Amino acid sequence: MVTRQTTMPAVLLEIGFLSNPQEEITMWNEKFQLHVAKSIAEGIEDFLQVSQ
Repeated sequence: MVTRQTTMPAVLLEIGFLSNPQEEITMWNEKFQLHVAKSIAEGIEDFLQVSQ
């Protein structure tokens, strides 16, 4: 429902779940956070067909 009635391309990302203790530990890891952020940015660049 979150992305159903948007006027532009949209995506909902579920990187992990805080209800899962192991995933919570992983999500607090700075290296993991940077990897996720870089991957999201690369996905957006790919979709828009741009590069840095």
